Amino acid sequence: MSTQSLLALAQTGASLTLPELRRLAVYEWVLLGGFDCQPGHQRPWLWAERGEREQMHEQRRRENRQ
Repeated sequence: MSTQSLLALAQTGASLTLPELRRLAVYEWVLLGGFDCQPGHQRPWLWAERGEREQMHEQRRRENRQ
């Protein structure tokens, strides 16, 4: 199924399988500029988001140790 077909299905509220959802997530990420067409280069906001996520995970690890 094409990405456009998946988008149309998602907009109707239809249930999608996990692989279909993954494909839409990747499509959305590229569409929003997460990948700038140069191998290995990502937008700075993605690195910032990743850093925040890593900090959150580290905080959870510390809380779980206590």
